[in-house]
Amino acid sequence: MINSALEKISLIDLAILRLINRRISNKTLNLLIPPLSNKYKFHYLAEILGLYIYYGFLREPENFKRILKIFSEVFTATVILKFIIRHKRPFVHFKDIIDRDSFLPTVGSEEFRINNEAVKKYRNSWYSFPSTEAATSVILLKSLFNPQKSILNTVLISYFSLILFSRMYNGVHRPTEILFGALLGWFWPDNKVKL
Repeated sequence: MINSALEKISLIDLAILRLINRRISNKTLNLLIPPLSNKYKFHYLAEILGLYIYYGFLREPENFKRILKIFSEVFTATVILKFIIRHKRPFVHFKDIIDRDSFLPTVGSEEFRINNEAVKKYRNSWYSFPSTEAATSVILLKSLFNPQKSILNTVLISYFSLILFSRMYNGVHRPTEILFGALLGWFWPDNKVKL
């Protein structure tokens, strides 16, 4: 019974991933979405810089340090979990999933033509469960969310939603991996700072 429920969840998971990774694909999205959270992880630098500027503006350097510590803890925890669980990236398991994260193809082309065997050779050790981006994004969202600033909240929710969407669009995370990462970030002990 449990196995059949897990199989159904896995099929739904894969169907959602294929919908986002294959069906929604177009030239504009191929130009805009992959760089959001590509393999070089510039979004982490942008997020930390944003936190630094935000808390610098508020003159609260201690809050910045505390949130950076929580961010680092969650980042480390997800990486350790990845190497314990060793769940391969979707594009390694399924030939029809496009790997937009590798930047091997020309970004913006109609289709990403990648030799999955070549990808497997040098990206086989990359693991996907849980999503580090989801966990860290939720920590940062919780730390910056302010009920009295609706414009800031809208920008934050839009940005972090795009980051999470980009991980599926890039073919590197299944929806359940993102959900688990987000839950990990949400429930991570945050008593060190008033969020």
